[in-house]
Amino acid sequence: MPEFRPLRSPITIGNTNTNSYINGYTEANIFLGAQLILQLSREGFTNDSKSSFFEYAEILRNYLDVEFDGTYTSQTQQFSITFTQYDQQGGSTLYNQFEAFYGVSGYTLYTEGANVIYNTNNQPAISTTTLYIPDGVAGYIPTFNTTTGAFDYNAFTTTDTTKTIGSTTFKINRICEPKYQNYKVTFVNKFGALQDLYFYLVRRDTTTTRAETYKANITTPTGGYTIEKHAKTTFDLKANDKFTLNTTFLDETYNDVLSELMLSEKVWITENSQVLPIRITTRTLDRKTSLNDKLIQYTLEFEYAFDRINNIL
Repeated sequence: MPEFRPLRSPITIGNTNTNSYINGYTEANIFLGAQLILQLSREGFTNDSKSSFFEYAEILRNYLDVEFDGTYTSQTQQFSITFTQYDQQGGSTLYNQFEAFYGVSGYTLYTEGANVIYNTNNQPAISTTTLYIPDGVAGYIPTFNTTTGAFDYNAFTTTDTTKTIGSTTFKINRICEPKYQNYKVTFVNKFGALQDLYFYLVRRDTTTTRAETYKANITTPTGGYTIEKHAKTTFDLKANDKFTLNTTFLDETYNDVLSELMLSEKVWITENSQVLPIRITTRTLDRKTSLNDKLIQYTLEFEYAFDRINNIL
């Protein structure tokens, strides 16, 4: 049964021997599918307990770059690793281990411990079972598929108010804010899956510019100058657009969702029939509760992940 491992957090493979060998040699071969992509080795064990280990997630995450163009596709990579300890280089095998798994562009929390894996079929790949979706809008809920080694994006319709997947029932709250336009923000969550978050209320846009200037020579050949010419000339002018979005009123489980959005390395907004890359620039999240705040609502700031003036060569 395939299992999933989040590559944004460290993953180790290792062993402690109980034999009497003092010296040693350790080797690991890492495969992407059937292709050998990396060989790791080290001489000697780490201490008198004859231990050795490798951390490999930091390397493997370079082979997984999640993209989104409006289509929800599973983006995982199949890896395997062989870990072998020898009494010496070219010597007898003391220990051998083989692991196969699917890497995802997710991470785990410190409190979850080391080397977390996901191996339950239909396990939700989001941190909440309550969704806030505009009236008349369909969508998807990601879950782990341990048969195929992929994310399943389970569709719900434009009128569904619940969706049951495996043993988990998701509640779909339908939101109607006719005064404002809603915006769909899609991000890679802590599980490595694509997740949607809708913003409903006021949106505010700003444009920030930056440029270099120099003092130009505008003197005419016969002396003097014309006042229409720029004595201070602008060059390398760049501009970036930022905007703030507001959520509707949420329950406390969305504190985790908002935290994952802030920790996401890949975020997109869908507007004017385009999917555009953005960055969240809000750096502090005051985690609200119904006890302290009564109504829970957030304002977040974003910027487009490109300059306003096209400068892509």
